[in-house]
Amino acid sequence: MANNPRLARLIDLVPYISNHQGISISVLADKFGVKKEEIEKDLWLLYMCGLPGQTPLELMEFQFEDGFVTVRNAEELKSPRSLTQTEIAALIVGLQVLESKGSGTALRLKEKLTKQLSGAISYQPSPSDLHISEIQQAIQGNNVLRISYLGKMREVIPFEIYQDNQSNYLRSYCKVAQDRRTFNVARIETLEVLASTELAPNSVPSESNRFEATIKTHREARRVRETFRSNERIQYFSTEWLIGEVLALAGAVEVLDPKLRAQISVRAKAGLSLYLQ
Repeated sequence: MANNPRLARLIDLVPYISNHQGISISVLADKFGVKKEEIEKDLWLLYMCGLPGQTPLELMEFQFEDGFVTVRNAEELKSPRSLTQTEIAALIVGLQVLESKGSGTALRLKEKLTKQLSGAISYQPSPSDLHISEIQQAIQGNNVLRISYLGKMREVIPFEIYQDNQSNYLRSYCKVAQDRRTFNVARIETLEVLASTELAPNSVPSESNRFEATIKTHREARRVRETFRSNERIQYFSTEWLIGEVLALAGAVEVLDPKLRAQISVRAKAGLSLYLQ
């Protein structure tokens, strides 16, 4: 509206005239801060406006040739411009999202609109967005994160957040596993930014030997992708880690490289023997 003052004036003219029937064009011009000629042009334009159909039955009826203005058949625009309770609620939710990302302006606007709302409303971020601001804070300060993930407590050094299939993921160095790990943010149950700092994300050492393997996914494709970041060709640094993850997936994924298959088979049989004894 601010970019088109005439449009805003046209919308405001109808309810104002409806509540001030017989008002003079001169008074209208003073009220809206424009010349009489501008008001007359506005009235001629409004004369051709109304509800869809554009027949005499739908058009608004203005009389102003004698210098005084009256309007009929303008019930749809009789009320002054204002936000409905639904519109206010939608705006508050949007402002709460911006506020959660650190916008002070959004906070002030939200407080003003909240006073106009008859009921209370609150914004609950999705699980995928719940910890984003804290993770970003930790990344910027090289702080260690203590997270509870799938029931296990871990301390991790966060690298970055990335999005895949509308879900947020955290790339990090896990101090428990002593290796790089990727976590689905929506599955982080609790998160705490610790005061301690570690090596900067781009300085965290990694093994110099990187390996590749081909896998075949049989089920739980999303979980497999979360673990290996691929459902076909994967890269890894630790064979022990790869074997452990494949066994943990319990048949959801199959490694096609013969040497790795042999090692996984030995480890699986050894584990099975513990249950058969």
